[in-house]
Amino acid sequence: LDSFTPNIKMTVTYSMKQVYNGSELFPSTVTTRPRVEIGGGDMRSFFTLT
Repeated sequence: LDSFTPNIKMTVTYSMKQVYNGSELFPSTVTTRPRVEIGGGDMRSFFTLT
């Protein structure tokens, strides 16, 4: 992942463990879908997660 400056707050959590940039994830950790929270109050904004 190239370095970037975040414009909004986004958190990703797998099984109650928050993921940080550079985190190592084991296959047993990612067996369930992640919870993704994107901050900001403007409901007109859309984001694509890939």
